[in-house]
Amino acid sequence: MKIDIIGTNEDEFRAWFGLCESRLRLLIVGLESKIDGVHAYPYAKLYNRKERRKMTDGNDISKRLMYVTSHFIALRFAHTAKRVDLGPLVMDFLQVVNSFEGRTSGMDLTMSLISRKVLPVFVFQPA
Repeated sequence: MKIDIIGTNEDEFRAWFGLCESRLRLLIVGLESKIDGVHAYPYAKLYNRKERRKMTDGNDISKRLMYVTSHFIALRFAHTAKRVDLGPLVMDFLQVVNSFEGRTSGMDLTMSLISRKVLPVFVFQPA
């Protein structure tokens, strides 16, 4: 699982990052305890970078500098698990994060399930 914490303003990003990171611990605990046949292995290294991403502001589409921190959580599913629904747990996590009172339009969080084969290039670059 790849989780990107994104912000357009460096100061606001720090507050957003702190909130999201603290709530990630709850997500990991939930993955371990609520879903049978799933083991979560959070990777301790964070990947901080600046990148330009397309942003839509009304009718204007432009590329803005974004502050991005990526977290990775390896998920191992038991062979006996035929179907695992992460949806409710993810939705609960997103509801808690999105209810942050200080959240602005420049703050975002994305989550995606990716396989080991398609990890981003920056994961393999030396620090």
